[in-house]
Amino acid sequence: LKYLYGAAFRSTGISSLYFPASLIACSADIIYCNNLEEYIVDPNCTCLKSIDGVLYNYEATTLIHYPDAKLDETFVVPNTVNTINSYAFNGSKMKNLVLSSSLMYMYGHSNFEGLTSIDWNGCQLASICGYALSGLSCDELVIPNTIKSFDQFAFSNAVCNKLYIPSSLKNIYKQAFKNLIVTEVHYDGTVEEFTSISKTETAFDDAPFTEVICSNGSFIIE
Repeated sequence: LKYLYGAAFRSTGISSLYFPASLIACSADIIYCNNLEEYIVDPNCTCLKSIDGVLYNYEATTLIHYPDAKLDETFVVPNTVNTINSYAFNGSKMKNLVLSSSLMYMYGHSNFEGLTSIDWNGCQLASICGYALSGLSCDELVIPNTIKSFDQFAFSNAVCNKLYIPSSLKNIYKQAFKNLIVTEVHYDGTVEEFTSISKTETAFDDAPFTEVICSNGSFIIE
């Protein structure tokens, strides 16, 4: 076996998936196994690596997929990882996620099932991608001060009592807050600074709030 493409194992019900040393390349969409508990990669494989059942590229700089049925409560992303692929956490059952301090890219469509806390751990993320926090449910969500943009649907399907936005934010793209459930939104800066953030015309479309609490007053969404 040298190549794997497409949703090769979709709905197969397998619990363990082994990749041989002969494998040269595979696409990320081979996943979608709801009962998968672990990936096993032959140590002589030169394109993939498995660490504690989680699938990475060979250098372990990219997290490809966390098995849907892996039941560990806490997952700590290895410090070698600088990229988390789209759908990497799709269907994951973890409760606590600790990111890598070297993480620079966390692509969207996470679709967590039960995540209650996220430790940013000094990561270097510059944006919250679409659906990156989907399924997260927590009391307070504090966005790190490395973040410069909220992409479309950044907070879709996330739930929190209070959302804290950093003053580092420069851009809010369309419908960034669609399907977010939140009680209060706070901004770590002044009303004037929040006003100066670049926002698309539809940035607050379908947002569940009309007020952003700033250090010197409130920004009212009209």
